[in-house]
Amino acid sequence: MTPEMQERLFKPFEQESATTAQKHGGSGLGLSIAKNLVDMMHGAIHVNSEKGKGTSFIVDFPFGATDHEVAEADEKAIKNLRVLVVDDDKSACDYTSIIMDRIGVDYDVAVSGAEALEMLETAYEADQGYDICFVDWKMPEISGADVIREIREKYDDEMLIIVVSAYDVNEVEDEAKAAGANMFIPKPLFQSTVFNLLMQLSGGKYTKHTGNQAQYDFTGHKVLLAEDNALNSEIAMELLHMVQMEVDHAENGQRAVEMFEQSKPGTYDLILMDVQMPVMDGMEATKAIRASSHSEAKVIPIFAMTANAFNEDVAAALAAGMNGHLAKPIDPAIMYETIQKAINTKQ
Repeated sequence: MTPEMQERLFKPFEQESATTAQKHGGSGLGLSIAKNLVDMMHGAIHVNSEKGKGTSFIVDFPFGATDHEVAEADEKAIKNLRVLVVDDDKSACDYTSIIMDRIGVDYDVAVSGAEALEMLETAYEADQGYDICFVDWKMPEISGADVIREIREKYDDEMLIIVVSAYDVNEVEDEAKAAGANMFIPKPLFQSTVFNLLMQLSGGKYTKHTGNQAQYDFTGHKVLLAEDNALNSEIAMELLHMVQMEVDHAENGQRAVEMFEQSKPGTYDLILMDVQMPVMDGMEATKAIRASSHSEAKVIPIFAMTANAFNEDVAAALAAGMNGHLAKPIDPAIMYETIQKAINTKQ
């Protein structure tokens, strides 16, 4: 490639000439996507190329030393989990089965709500109940909500129930929570999403094997949590309460601004700010807080919480006045460490 092309290489829709698409197809997005994926993993991608001779790409990723004992314990814990997958779409069941096989969990699949209830009855009669249940929301005859209610009424109050659906979470979250669901994951499922989730679960509680919460005690400290999603806020508050952190919850950005401005100096040690919220989003709320007349407006630590973990999203959060970024799903160990550093910096 020419030096000029190398400078444009990782931008979307870039090709060296129109004949490239005519001869080989493509849209010039591949390398742009590759760079975004590398950036998400905090890596770097480089290119060495000489016109008429060839091109080589070098990708660097930062990796820490593995704690083999912890890794083996995590792997064993995952394999000991019993999972039930409920989905009336056969293709979805086949795909989820592939994911579960690769991860190595003990799982069963039900292709209808009725079959799921039969399998649950058989399992609990044999004293082999399930730890986790992935339930499709929209199913004929017996819906996901009906399955969840039946589980809570007849079988297990402690089972972690995860709603899996292509529907907007805002459309179903109230009914799902009322039925007894714990979490919501959008379709399509990704192996990394399921694996990370299972790694964070132990005994049906929101925790992580490698996140030693015993080393954290935030007694006497308080955080302002801005999160509009009921399930996400419940999970975040549970994680914070596990380390004795007091929490005030704001259901949108506007409310977070009001609660901060009305608070006495020293009330909050930091703010955890969801980015996508109604009324006022996290970016605008952060800007409003930084511009307010509160004595701590310029110094209160504010951390973004969002599933968007591309470098440009992190940069946007920092530009809005935030101090850092926590990617969803929240890693408890990273969140605790972030809070600890924020508190230590203020002291």
